[in-house]
Amino acid sequence: FKLSKVELDNAGIAIGGEDRIIRLYKVKSATDFTTPFEMVCQLEGGHSEAVNCLDISPSKTLLVSSGNDS
Repeated sequence: FKLSKVELDNAGIAIGGEDRIIRLYKVKSATDFTTPFEMVCQLEGGHSEAVNCLDISPSKTLLVSSGNDS
């Protein structure tokens, strides 16, 4: 898939792209990017076109996304 947007915080990373799927990964270390990330969940069906923007709230309880269909 073609990557459109990555949003990183201290505990995880959210990735969205042209495949319209948002994937959430757990990041074990902010400095070790050689170890594969563990996928926490995959969110499908929320967008009918590419995901363009993601943001994680400071409290890490909310994820907002927008896309070409927004």
